Amino acid sequence: HELADPAQLNHCIAYDILVKAINVVVAAYGPEQEDQPGLREDAEAVDQAFGRSTQTLSKPGCQPPDSRFHTLLQHELEKVNRYAFLQLRTLLDTLNEAQRELAQLNSGSDGSAIAAERLLDAASSQLVALERFG
Repeated sequence: HELADPAQLNHCIAYDILVKAINVVVAAYGPEQEDQPGLREDAEAVDQAFGRSTQTLSKPGCQPPDSRFHTLLQHELEKVNRYAFLQLRTLLDTLNEAQRELAQLNSGSDGSAIAAERLLDAASSQLVALERFG
C-alpha cells in the first residue's frame, strides 16, 4: 500500500469520505436510520467535505442516499481525471518543445542539444510522476 505524494494529495480520490458515504447509503436502507450515531457522524463528514445537500436523510425533497453517493463519486472521479489530463497535457507540451529543439539541430540552426536533453529529462520525470499517480 503506497501513500500518495503530498503534492498530489488533493488530486486523489478521497476514499475515507466515500467509505463514509457508503455507510450512509447502507444505513439509509436499514432500520432505525436516524438513531444511528455513526450514521449521523458519517453524514456530517460527507456534508463537511462536499457541502450540505440535505438536512437529514429522511426529510421530504432530499436526494436519495444512493443518488448522493453517485454525485460524490462523480466529483472524485472528475477531480482525478482533470488532474491526469492536465499532467498529460504538460507532458505533451514538454515533448513538443523538445521536438522543436531537435528539429532546429537537424536543420543546422543554432538549436541547443543541451536544451533538448533537459526537456527530454523533464518529460521523463513527468512521465514517471504520471505513472505513479495512476
